[in-house]
Amino acid sequence: YRRATTGNTTTVKYNDFEWTMSADVTFSATISPIEYTVEYTGEEIDIDPIAVKYDEEFKLPSPTRDRYEFLGWKHGETIYDAGTSIKNLTTEDGDTVELVAQWKQVVFDITVLKAENGTITVTVEGAEVTEAKVGDKVKVTVTPDEHYKVGLAKYSYSNHSNLNYGTFTFIMPADDVTVSARFDPIMYSITVNQPEHGKIK
Repeated sequence: YRRATTGNTTTVKYNDFEWTMSADVTFSATISPIEYTVEYTGEEIDIDPIAVKYDEEFKLPSPTRDRYEFLGWKHGETIYDAGTSIKNLTTEDGDTVELVAQWKQVVFDITVLKAENGTITVTVEGAEVTEAKVGDKVKVTVTPDEHYKVGLAKYSYSNHSNLNYGTFTFIMPADDVTVSARFDPIMYSITVNQPEHGKIK
C-alpha cells in the first residue's frame, strides 16, 4: 500500500493516486508480494489448490494412476517434472494458475478368445497375465487337445495382425491386444492290406 501524511491526516491507498498539495506531505509505501492460487487439474487428479506468494517456491506433487505413467505438470507450453520446485508462475495479483497433469498409458489389456479343442496361455516372465506393459515380452503358448494340432495362432491390435503356427512371443505394443488360435483335427491314414484270396472294403 501507499500512505500520504499531512499534519494529523493520513491517507492510505492500495494503488496509484493523485494528491492536491495543501501542506508539507510525507509519502511512504509498503511493497508486498502478490499472491496467486495454483490449481492441479487433469484426469484422476484430486489435489487441493494452494495459495502461493510471488518469489515463494513450492514443490510439485507426484500423482500416480493405475496403468499410466505420469509425464509432468503442463503450464502453457512448459511441462514441469513431478517433485520440481518452481515459483513465479504469474505476475498478476489474485490470479489462478492451472497445472494440468500429463499422462501416458503404459499398460494395456490382452484378450484371449475362447478356442475349441485346445488351450491358449499368455504369460510374461512365466506369470499368466491378462494385461502387459508396453515393451514387455509376451509369450503365447498354444496347446492342442489329443488328436488335434495347431491350425493357426495369431495376435492382433488396431490394423495389425501377426500369424503363427505354434507357440510364439511378441513385444507388447501401446495398444490392447487380442490373441486367438484354431485347432484342427489330425487326419490319420488307413492302410488296407488286401488278402491273397479276398478283398477288404
